[in-house]
Amino acid sequence: MIFKRYIDLSQLKLKNPIGIIGLPGIGLVGKLAVETIIEHAKPTKIADVYSLDFPPRVIVDENGIARFLKTEIYLWKRDEQDVIIVTSDAQPQSLEGQFSYAKEISEFFKTLGVKMIIACAANVVLSEPKKPKVHVTGTSENVLKKFLNCDNVTIFKNGSINGENGLIPVLANELHGIDGACLLAETGQFTEQILKADPKASKVIIEVLNTVFNLNVDLSPLEEKIAEMHKALERIQSRLMEERRTVREPSEDTRSYIS
Repeated sequence: MIFKRYIDLSQLKLKNPIGIIGLPGIGLVGKLAVETIIEHAKPTKIADVYSLDFPPRVIVDENGIARFLKTEIYLWKRDEQDVIIVTSDAQPQSLEGQFSYAKEISEFFKTLGVKMIIACAANVVLSEPKKPKVHVTGTSENVLKKFLNCDNVTIFKNGSINGENGLIPVLANELHGIDGACLLAETGQFTEQILKADPKASKVIIEVLNTVFNLNVDLSPLEEKIAEMHKALERIQSRLMEERRTVREPSEDTRSYIS
């Protein structure tokens, strides 16, 4: 992995910093949540990270400019508590790459004196939830207690979490004693498969972060995306119903009779 630093980290004086991670995953729930925080906070970029285990492609923007896939790390300076924010264009592809990536990001957090890492991700459920719940797992009971006082939060039990959103906070705890938690917001199976992004799930994660860490992140950008999501779902469901009616009710020209 290659770290491209934009400031001298040794000169930083951080106040009881926490880390918030949102990497690409199911429904882009964690990534969209973190991008909303970045849009609100306008934090300072402190590093880009390049991994040889990212998919072999580049991103081309609306102006035709191409760039490598990368992880971006930001610093949000706050009066109460500083926040290190991590998001990425991709996750590593191989098992070795995933563990190497988690180790490097964990060590970066340690260098900055981060006290707790919170990863944001998704939990797929069969039906579309009206108010998605947030399932939380943590590296200790004390970590869990910080989140269980919030409305709409429940403990995630008897399961597993794939990818960096689960690996980083747990590995950072094992290697460096940093507290870790993963917030998994419910996303409907239909939404995840059809729309590929679920701002409603991202919103409930930020609501929890706002409550626990007093972030006061503006949710209106997500509310606009939620309204667009509902309209898209309605159009898709309407089209599916029309297709079913067409199949059940063939036209007179296609009907045949046997006498």
